[in-house]
Amino acid sequence: MRLKGTARDIRNLASSGINADLAARIVKQYAEHGDEQNGILFAKAGDWTDREAIDAFRT
Repeated sequence: MRLKGTARDIRNLASSGINADLAARIVKQYAEHGDEQNGILFAKAGDWTDREAIDAFRT
């Protein structure tokens, strides 16, 4: 999976310890478990199965 982001986005993620692999895992978990209601995105991270992705997202 190829993720898109500006150089600033990538720097911000990297400063939080999120590399491309971990970002892809977060995207995958959101795609499987997340929801959108009236234009508001809900991660529903409590339903995620990837513990490292959960921890990184919540941090």
